[in-house]
Amino acid sequence: MIGSFIKNLFTGVLPKPLFIIFLVLVVAGIVIIVSEIVSFHTSTYKKKTNKKSLLAIRLFNKGAIGEYLIYDALKKYEKKGAKFFFNLYVPKENGDSSEIDVVMVNGCGVYVFESKNYSGWIFGNSRDQYWTQSLRSGKGTVKNRFFNPVMQNAGHIKALVSILGDDVMFHSFIVFSNRCELKKITVDNGKTKVLKRENLKSAVSSCEAESEKTLGRDGIDRICSILSNFEHPDEATKQAHDTQVSNYNHRR
Repeated sequence: MIGSFIKNLFTGVLPKPLFIIFLVLVVAGIVIIVSEIVSFHTSTYKKKTNKKSLLAIRLFNKGAIGEYLIYDALKKYEKKGAKFFFNLYVPKENGDSSEIDVVMVNGCGVYVFESKNYSGWIFGNSRDQYWTQSLRSGKGTVKNRFFNPVMQNAGHIKALVSILGDDVMFHSFIVFSNRCELKKITVDNGKTKVLKRENLKSAVSSCEAESEKTLGRDGIDRICSILSNFEHPDEATKQAHDTQVSNYNHRR
């Protein structure tokens, strides 16, 4: 059927109403693509990360596209004075570093997002050291373990507390891809939200509604001034962090 449709399209025998519908869909698709490209190239994410192309990160950088889509879902908060940071390398008390995917700062405090751009079924408990990703493979399934992201983000926040102080309100979000299914997730405390990206806007909106605005402009500026010191790390810092993660994974 599709082959016949394409043949009729190019031979000029496609009925006019169908041709018009096809043309409208093509134009709409082009408009959406151009709009996405323009939005990316004018975004804070591109300015701060120097990523060259939306297409490139969609195709080749699963981690980066997850981070960008978190920002894209929440960029409306920039109009209200929020500030965003990406891939912060914050020192930990033991001399290691903590790589933080996305941070948003506004009057309600510091929002810390751990991006898990995974597919498949996800199982986990906030008390367990590792969670499980289950993927279909042929007639069976493949199971992959990954470090508990609730604990991971708690570590990120602990590192942030050491440089920002414990009088700042922190909000923890673990954001999974829309391509996955959160099958059995148990989080014992209400301080961390574990969700799919499609639910992020409403979750942050609810968090704002329930939170007291504790930061004025001076407070936001102070935090942003400190966080800016941990953007754009040099290669030595990145290499040291990669070695740290590699050594940890090797000990698992």
